[in-house]
Amino acid sequence: MRFEDLSVGKLQLGETIDGGFPFTVLKFTNTAVDPANVLANVSAEQSFAFTGLKVGDVPIALETPSAMATLQTVPTRVGAVDALTVRCTNTTASAINIAAGQTISVTVIRPR
Repeated sequence: MRFEDLSVGKLQLGETIDGGFPFTVLKFTNTAVDPANVLANVSAEQSFAFTGLKVGDVPIALETPSAMATLQTVPTRVGAVDALTVRCTNTTASAINIAAGQTISVTVIRPR
């Protein structure tokens, strides 16, 4: 796993918004994700480990591999240190089982 500072669109590292609310844009990557099986026509939350995430980080983007293209994925919250909760939705007529070892990245805003 690794983490790096970056800019996302017009958000710049360390930028101040809303009249003085400082934040940092960060990106975290996990190279060993093993998503759980998602049944047909089901939406469920899964938790993935990302070393360095902190409670209070606000997930704003999730990058998933093409192997996960059949799932709709939305990063929802950092509910615990080093843990990202992702909502996975399967709108197909059959279960989706993604192979282990996938790499996903999350971009977060961290208030300072």
